[in-house]
Amino acid sequence: MDTNKVLLKENGVNLTLTIVDTPGFGDAVDNSGCWDPVIQFVEAQYEAFLDAETRVNRVALPDTRWGSVGDKFKVRN
Repeated sequence: MDTNKVLLKENGVNLTLTIVDTPGFGDAVDNSGCWDPVIQFVEAQYEAFLDAETRVNRVALPDTRWGSVGDKFKVRN
């Protein structure tokens, strides 16, 4: 087991982040569907934004889409 600590500083706020690497922990767990709720949430955000943008009378909708998710995860169509 390896432990690494990192001190992050931003705008006068200090955050100590401890990362613990546990090789082999959880290898027997089936995580094949663990990202499904996240993918469903992201897809719903994009659909809500697209729906609001394509209306004739647009409503004010905050942009809650995640810009980097498509780069990190394969989103199913």
